[in-house]
Amino acid sequence: DGFVGQNVRLLWESSSLKPAKTKGSIDMCTMIVENAQVTGSGKGPNGWFNLRQVNVSFDHPVKAQLDHALNIDFVDEKLGLEARVAVELSPDSARRLMEAIRTALARGEAEVGLEKTAE
Repeated sequence: DGFVGQNVRLLWESSSLKPAKTKGSIDMCTMIVENAQVTGSGKGPNGWFNLRQVNVSFDHPVKAQLDHALNIDFVDEKLGLEARVAVELSPDSARRLMEAIRTALARGEAEVGLEKTAE
């Protein structure tokens, strides 16, 4: 039915969506997928929608010219593919994003006096 792991839709089932090849690329899927429930909003082709889940994988990207990428899909699967925001990052870019998120979150929580919550 096109699913891998927990509710992660395989994006390149049709040949037109297969990952781009780069020179010296290794054609090996990692099948590494992590899922988390989230609360927030995303903007898709039909406007804003509620985010319910994020799927994070390290595998072949669909569009980015990389052998492997950190792929992030913010979704509300109840609403279908229009309720999806997808991002493909190089490993170094993903690390910089993680650090930027940690820094912004720490500064914001400190400024407004929020205590860190354990999740």
